[in-house]
Amino acid sequence: MQKLNDIKILTYCCGKTVHLPAYNESNKETVVLFDKNNSVIQGITYLTDIIYDDISNMKNDATSRTIKNYEEPVFLFYTFYYQVSFHHFLIQLIPKLKIFEKTTYKMIIPKHTYTRLLKDIFNIYGINKNRIILIDDDYVHCFKQIMHYPHFCQWSCEKSVIDTYMHIRNNLNIIPTNTKTKRIYIKRDGISNSENNNSETGINRKIVNEKDLEQMLIQNGFVINSVGTLTIKEKQNLLSNCDIIIIQNGATLCNLLFAESPNKLLVLSNKTYLFAYDYYIKLLRSIYNTSFERTVFLYTDIKNNDANIHNNSFFVDINHIYKYINE
Repeated sequence: MQKLNDIKILTYCCGKTVHLPAYNESNKETVVLFDKNNSVIQGITYLTDIIYDDISNMKNDATSRTIKNYEEPVFLFYTFYYQVSFHHFLIQLIPKLKIFEKTTYKMIIPKHTYTRLLKDIFNIYGINKNRIILIDDDYVHCFKQIMHYPHFCQWSCEKSVIDTYMHIRNNLNIIPTNTKTKRIYIKRDGISNSENNNSETGINRKIVNEKDLEQMLIQNGFVINSVGTLTIKEKQNLLSNCDIIIIQNGATLCNLLFAESPNKLLVLSNKTYLFAYDYYIKLLRSIYNTSFERTVFLYTDIKNNDANIHNNSFFVDINHIYKYINE
């Protein structure tokens, strides 16, 4: 963990022009964290002003608002664009709680990023609300000392990540069942919803013949569900006691962190995103205390996403999947 000794200003510019070097004025929602040489340390999103120590160096019009001063040291818990990406949010941000709980500081959170999902996780984890300071656009917030811990790698299986989710799972009281009977297909809902940290990625990487797949699965005893708007406890209840879970490759697999392992896990994926499957299986194997059968079916990409080839759509072989579930 590091002290931000050289920070002049961390500003969520509220749509206003910020006359500071290296600031991209074309993006009025960019948040820029400057060091003493006016170099950008980190760009972030959402709207708030956080000033470190010396307000005399400010060159924007944030000073027209009321200033709130904080004397006590605080822990900066911010999410920037990871706020609306479920995978990045869970893997790169939430494990900071293991760092935070070792301190006596209060945590500062931009009010706009204090979402339903974050509140849910804080409640399960056991974060005391008295240790949270929400900051908003009505004030300029000045801190004498801000402690900060860098985001974790997006493909991390390091100890803090594992320990974080073991802690959450223990508090959820996840107990393996001997007889697992449910057959579930988890469908990507494709809904962008910041309160549940769902990005627009779910709109992409579609299974083109998904309706035909769902029809076959229903005929074979499967229930079709999406989990994007469920609470953590609701996800736990839905995904427990499963004989087979069929799921699409990607952040949806993170939901399995909150439930017991199924007997069988079948992951459907385009070929360009196989590396993500390898990561999720490694993560789940590190957390589950029992073995489970896992299989991935890879299908040829339909190149319809030039911005990110990992989000290409694909057709699945329904007969192939039918044979697997009836083995």
